[in-house]
Amino acid sequence: MSRWRNKLLMLGGLESSYVDLYLSLRTQLDYAASGKDITVIAIVAPHRGSGVTETAANLAITYAQAGRRTLLVDGDLREPIVHKLFGISNRIGLSSLLSYTSEAAEAVQQEVLPNLSIVASGLQPVGAIDPVAAGAGELHALFGQWKGEYDVVLMDMPPMLSSAAAQLLAGVCDGALLVLRSGVVKEEDALRAKGMLETAGVAVLGTVLAHSRRKKVPKRYSLS
Repeated sequence: MSRWRNKLLMLGGLESSYVDLYLSLRTQLDYAASGKDITVIAIVAPHRGSGVTETAANLAITYAQAGRRTLLVDGDLREPIVHKLFGISNRIGLSSLLSYTSEAAEAVQQEVLPNLSIVASGLQPVGAIDPVAAGAGELHALFGQWKGEYDVVLMDMPPMLSSAAAQLLAGVCDGALLVLRSGVVKEEDALRAKGMLETAGVAVLGTVLAHSRRKKVPKRYSLS
């Protein structure tokens, strides 16, 4: 198993306690979203290195394993990792859709795992042009379409406090899961990120305290 694939704890072969943590996270996230019109969920942190991608990918697998039609979208166009984790192509993805060079059907890699489809980030932007800002008008249409096609849409987000695209991407989400790195994140940064999400009109469904000493896995989940 590659070092990237090894981060997909939900594919088995690793400690059951980690698997149980992700299953519990899915259950509690469902509880937080109960009774609300929430399909698109941002997985986001104040800064890089908090375990956002691992959390998003493993959480997506838990939804798919529960029989939910799940779409995982890599919204981190500058430093994408999702395609590496799953060993899929990154030639066409979200950046392609926002630059109008591909159709939605081309960008969705269907059934990467049973019930799990993925939209990779696409080729990284060159120069100063931000494809998210340039294609902001397309975002709502895209995610509106996916909301009608999937039970759950999870977006692996760029860091909230250092990415200009993060707030635009957050604006198309119904809710957010805030991932905080244990022993590293500052309280003021966590509050700033939460405030930015709320300003974008996104319901913060809860927080995950992540990054144990050995692996970036959820240690605790709390409702907001």
